[in-house]
Order: sequence, then C-alpha cells, then structure tokens
Amino acid sequence: MLYKTAFKSGYSIIHPNCRHSWSPYRTELYDEAEIREMLDWSNRSWKPDGDGRRVQQTEKLREEYAHGQQKMRQWNAEIVEYERMKTYYAEQGQEVPYKSLGAFRREVRKPKEQQSPAMQSWKRHYGDKQQYERWKEIVGVESMPKTLAIFQQIKYNRNTQEKYTRLEKSFQGYSTYKRDNPAATPSDYQAVCRLKKQGVEGIIHIPPRIIDLTEYGYSSRHINNEHQRGISREDAKSFIDRSIVSIEQGKKGRRQVFYSTEGATVIDTVEKRIVTSWKRNEYDQKAKTIIKEVIGSGEE
Repeated sequence: MLYKTAFKSGYSIIHPNCRHSWSPYRTELYDEAEIREMLDWSNRSWKPDGDGRRVQQTEKLREEYAHGQQKMRQWNAEIVEYERMKTYYAEQGQEVPYKSLGAFRREVRKPKEQQSPAMQSWKRHYGDKQQYERWKEIVGVESMPKTLAIFQQIKYNRNTQEKYTRLEKSFQGYSTYKRDNPAATPSDYQAVCRLKKQGVEGIIHIPPRIIDLTEYGYSSRHINNEHQRGISREDAKSFIDRSIVSIEQGKKGRRQVFYSTEGATVIDTVEKRIVTSWKRNEYDQKAKTIIKEVIGSGEE
C-alpha cells in the first residue's frame, strides 16, 4: 500500500529532502489510552500560538533542518568533485592522490593554507578548467587557446601576462555589454567583437533595439525617386522589425541603422523620421560583411 500512496512518486522517502523515518507499528501492543495519547501527539498543532517554549522548539527544528541540508549539499559536492578528480588523474595516466572519499574529504575540508600540495594543485586545475570553459563560451573558441594546458601556461607565465590580460578584458567586456543589452547571448557578444574588428563604427546592438515608428515620418518620394526602389513604409518598418543588428551613429545615437536579411532602414531619432531604406540586393560590401558576421552567412 505504501508504494501506491507515500512512495507513489518513485522516491524511497515521502519527498526529496524528507527526514521522516519508518518503523513497524502493531496496535495490539497498546491499550486504547496509549493509542489515543499517541494519536493526539501525532496530530498536535505545529503553530507556536504565542507559546515561548514552542517558538524556541520550532526555531530549533528549522535550524537543525537547514544545517542538515547544508551538510548534505557539502557531502554531495565532495562526492562529485572526488569523482572528477579520479577521472582527471585516470586521463593523465596517474594515480589519484587520495585513495578513498574519506581521505579526500579530510583534506578538502582543511583551511586552504593547510591543504597538501596535491590538493592545492587540484584546486588550481579545477578552478582553471571552469574558468577556461566559461571564457570559451563568452570570448569565443576561436579567440581562446586551443587547450586548457596552453591557457594555464598563458595565465601563470609572466611573459604572457599581456595576452592573458587581453582575454580577461574581453571576458569582462561581456558583462558591460550584457548590462546595456540584457537579451544578448555570448554568441551575440562575439558577433559584436567581430564587427568591431571589421572596422564597423558606432554602438552595436545584437539583438537590435527595436524602435516604435508610430510617430515617425516617411517620405516615399525622397526614398524611392533616386533609385526607384519601390519601398513602402511597411517595407521599411518590416526591415526594422526583422532586423538582426542595429547600429547607433552620430551624437547620442541620433542616426540608427537596422540591418535585416531582407533589407535595411535608417532613422533619425531626433527628427523622428525614416531617413532612407533599401533592399538587400543593394547591399554594399560593408552591409554584406555585417550580415555575414552576425549570422555566419551572407551574399558575396
């Protein structure tokens, strides 16, 4: 019956992190008064109701539970880290410095300055690996050293500190870019960096900052007469709505250019008007480069 009620979710306990315990109970071993007393105790209210002693008991139980959960998280983290250590040393063809989980735990729980050289070396490697993987995600694989070992050589070699500093600044640059562009992903930031290397000027936004054109003017004669583009206001608006990058130019970003795979539109945020718009068949090499760097493909 328990496996159809209490354990029906597949746990061997009532719920995750449960502290309940189970033991056999036989009613024939107790008289009615004892059974009633146990039921009353089991069904008692857990609300303190202003009782100072009960408040203290409740707080103590909460503290014990929180402490127990903290210890469980620590134990589980140590198990995971020890398994990673064993895997790492096996890949290196070396024996793990600690022959048991208990030995590993005793060492890893020591203050940092008291830990053995083997543990300090592992901590440095483990931290470097996490840093290396995170930096690859942000800075881009093509900009990072090919292996963790090369990254560590750059990090700890005085002669390569300048190169490490450049990588660090690029990584930190993502945090600044993310603050101004909350929806940006690491790949978006990498595309921005590539555009800057290509010499694209202005403040680049990926994803673009879409502008509401409700109050913006549009002159079909000005935009279409010279090149016979046949672009309507709806076309110009759709290029903005579907844009994959926007670039602020001029003082306080007065001029903003939106590029999509179908076409581009330029607006003036001060005069609130659509300055010009053109379809992708008119893209020059600069526009093609922008599209290519953002989406990885483009017309040549």
